[in-house]
Amino acid sequence: FERIYGPDGDWARLFRRSPAYRGTTLLRDSAASARYLTLDHWDSEQAFLQFKASFAREYAALDQQCEPLTLDER
Repeated sequence: FERIYGPDGDWARLFRRSPAYRGTTLLRDSAASARYLTLDHWDSEQAFLQFKASFAREYAALDQQCEPLTLDER
């Protein structure tokens, strides 16, 4: 999980293709070591949505690959 979702992980490498991406913060729950919170930082929600539209195929492929690792995404 950390390798894929961390600040230098697969998602961050994909997101870095956009100049509006500002980085990722990965937080691990101290009470439940298998629970994480991933925060991806963008200039704006619109910038993120534009990125998703521009890289829809790559985003969907990585999202499908990582689906077994996530319980909730917002």
